[in-house]
Amino acid sequence: MKKIRLKVKTESPLLIKANNDESNLVETMEYIPGSQIWGKLAQYFLADDFYEEIFLSGDVKFNNLYKSASKPVPLSAFSCKYYDGFAGDSGEKHGVYDLLLDRVRLYQNQINREGISSHCTKEIKQNDKVLGSRIQGKSCDSVLKSFSGFYTKKDNNYQEVTIDKKRIEKTALNTKNQTAKEGSLYVLETINSGQEFSGLIEINNDKQEISDKLIELLKDLDSEYFGSAKTRGHGKVSLDFEVVDASWDSLRAKQEQRFEKIKQSFAKTKDNNYFILTLDAAAILYDRFLQGKKYIEISDICNSVYLSEAEAEELKKFSLLTKVDEADNKLFFANSDSVYGWNSVMRLPKPIQPALTKGSVFIYETKEEIDKAVLLDALTKVELQGVGAKRNQGYGSLTINDRFHYDKAKKG
Repeated sequence: MKKIRLKVKTESPLLIKANNDESNLVETMEYIPGSQIWGKLAQYFLADDFYEEIFLSGDVKFNNLYKSASKPVPLSAFSCKYYDGFAGDSGEKHGVYDLLLDRVRLYQNQINREGISSHCTKEIKQNDKVLGSRIQGKSCDSVLKSFSGFYTKKDNNYQEVTIDKKRIEKTALNTKNQTAKEGSLYVLETINSGQEFSGLIEINNDKQEISDKLIELLKDLDSEYFGSAKTRGHGKVSLDFEVVDASWDSLRAKQEQRFEKIKQSFAKTKDNNYFILTLDAAAILYDRFLQGKKYIEISDICNSVYLSEAEAEELKKFSLLTKVDEADNKLFFANSDSVYGWNSVMRLPKPIQPALTKGSVFIYETKEEIDKAVLLDALTKVELQGVGAKRNQGYGSLTINDRFHYDKAKKG
């Protein structure tokens, strides 16, 4: 297995349409989707013998590119209503709280409902300009709200990654007299130039020719154009890459460390085993009626990933936790979205597909005895291959037992 980290730097404003809505405001995505990389590189291989193996077999995954090698913030993250953000960003931020494990402890009756904080616990040591002097020396106690965006971790501190954008007002022209056409004002939202995005191209087979072909092409590509409005000078990017060490042993060792950390988080139910699935990109999954699914079951994972019979049996011992109690149906954190696209050959929009949003979080539990070695092999394969449809274009990428859920460094 081989991984290539692709780095893309915006040399001009970049617009990748977030949707196909008929609107005067054309919004951009805040990342470069893997489908853009997949489509752009595929055009260079149309007459190549390796075209099907690289772009259609599913053995090569072109993942999303996020700014500064960041990751989407999980939907289980919450922060102070007035001073939201990671504590490491500045002294004013009150930190980010992950509520997933507390919800599970409530489900296990390890804590009562009052044990889950719905308010900010940051201690205020001086007079606060927003909250007033009444809380000096006390906790903030402001309501927690959901926190979204992108994050990275440096020097044991979590930091929010923001994307610099701007909006450009334009108008269509009257072709007869070359003046502004009435009622045709529109706004383009773009990602500013000078920002670097990076992500992985993952090659999940042992054919050296495939990685050699991709590396050879990337060496020849100094610049390219992505997104929309290219005729107006938008979308120019420069490309760079590096080959990343990705041995099976190192990936499995990291998986084992994270698995043990999650088990330690539930010391009072030490006989049970858990794993957490966090989506790093949108996932496209259908039920038997071809409707978009709102959660990921073990059967969806087994149907998506190439597993041995023993590995599949080990995963089937687990079940998705869905309910805290009869009054609360939110033990997982997930939202639904739609996936849009453009067919450049037909010059038509692609069919809209329902999807689970990036950052969605699901937790699975078993009370049965497990074969730990076989389970870790299975979980490593799940993380490598992802779930759902169109995984070769970056959809369905995920992390098993992401340390975000148990790491205390992100809190205030």
